[in-house]
Amino acid sequence: MQLQRFMSVDFYGKCSKVPGHVDKCPGHFRENCPVMEEYLFYITIENSMCRQYFSEKIFHHAYLKGAIPIIMGIPLIDCIKLLPPHSFLHVDSFPSLQELSKEVYSIGNNMTKLLEYHAWRVNFEVVEEHGFLGTRSFAMCRVCEALNYNSNANKIYGLEDIMLYLDPAVCCSRNMKWPG
Repeated sequence: MQLQRFMSVDFYGKCSKVPGHVDKCPGHFRENCPVMEEYLFYITIENSMCRQYFSEKIFHHAYLKGAIPIIMGIPLIDCIKLLPPHSFLHVDSFPSLQELSKEVYSIGNNMTKLLEYHAWRVNFEVVEEHGFLGTRSFAMCRVCEALNYNSNANKIYGLEDIMLYLDPAVCCSRNMKWPG
């Protein structure tokens, strides 16, 4: 990873080459990885570059564990629209990975600045309800639930509406450029 040129990055799970790190995190969203609670930051690299797609990497491995996500792969505009304000760092917000690493060090060494990234927690919390960690509700069922629980009014979603969110050819980028 290019970011390692400017700061120390620990890898856990299948991607790790460090003895003992491979087994600490099973690498699946249904199992907990307690070591993540020790970190102030968590790098989230999405393997699906889809519009408005956020995985457990941000919500479970970062926010729920008390870390600030450093996001790669999700369009910045989606993060601004859908995540708590001033709660994440996005690689596209920085001119270089070196500048990003400087900001990570700056936040990590300044308690006031660090707490600003967690101010959203006063009014919001992360709730595990999307089929992760042994719950019975799985993602598609949860989508239907979410579309209907705020109002009893009939809703009609056309094919175009559904494709906008579910068709990878419409909402996903296969030519994602990684920061370097």
